[in-house]
Amino acid sequence: MALNAIQENGLKAALEILVQAFKYELAAQGHKDTGELLNSFNSTLKVTENGAEGLIYMLHYGKAMETGRGKGKRGVPIANLMDWIISKGIESDIKKVKGMAFAIRKTIINEGSPTKGSLSLHSPKTDFISLALNQKQDEIFKILEAELYKGFNFTIENLVKEEQIKFANL
Repeated sequence: MALNAIQENGLKAALEILVQAFKYELAAQGHKDTGELLNSFNSTLKVTENGAEGLIYMLHYGKAMETGRGKGKRGVPIANLMDWIISKGIESDIKKVKGMAFAIRKTIINEGSPTKGSLSLHSPKTDFISLALNQKQDEIFKILEAELYKGFNFTIENLVKEEQIKFANL
């Protein structure tokens, strides 16, 4: 069943609600240093013959912000940590920045991420997608239910029109 334009707009609105909720929760957890991840979110509605699929995209490291990074896993790239240290205004001397970046990387490898020390600042530090989905679940279900109804209503109206045309042609 193909979607009509009204249904597409409704589903796109539901996707936008989710994108905004993800961004809000991510920022509320303190993950807004450069704004790159927040600004990377976008969504698209992929319409097929059988319905539609909503897709939401973000930068690859958003996954680490959602799930955390396990203890003993491959370290965060030093260049990324150096950029973060400089952007936060923690240190500007490159030699000191590099030393700090290696220390942070070692801590993340030993403890995982978020680290024990960062949890006290803003809790929780992960699960921004799960939390946002739980918060917006009822609103999204209402939109999807309304769009499903519109789809059935649209189909029934078209069937009635087709039958009326057939009847008129008799």
